[in-house]
Amino acid sequence: MSSISILITRNSNSTSDDHIRIVPVADNTKMFKVTYLDAELDTAKKTTRYSFTANATGVREYLETTMNLLQKDDEPFKQLQFNLPAYPRIMVNLEKLQDDEFMEILWRAIASVCDDWPERVQDKPVESREPTASQRYFNSY
Repeated sequence: MSSISILITRNSNSTSDDHIRIVPVADNTKMFKVTYLDAELDTAKKTTRYSFTANATGVREYLETTMNLLQKDDEPFKQLQFNLPAYPRIMVNLEKLQDDEFMEILWRAIASVCDDWPERVQDKPVESREPTASQRYFNSY
């Protein structure tokens, strides 16, 4: 199952990244399981996991509150990486969260995923076949 994933990066040491993961609930695609992994700074291998279930509105409220808190932190994280199914991965500096245009685009992308969750498809091996006459002509340039 694909997920919305947000990596919250404090520094170049990726073992101290916090991580938010959002997946639809199996028997109700309008509800989502939200999991927060809190990486402890002093111990690279120890994390604390928190989880709850919410509808799309609750997911947005949680993410808005989390992003607002990140901006107020006195020992701030530096970057966020957003991984949304069917969208390119993006990495932004924390200051980008103050950009209204960026936030509108981000909320629109998250809402589109929550409204109609993209299905992950498996790549099938491409069958080898003889090129058509037009492909041979095009490739001759």
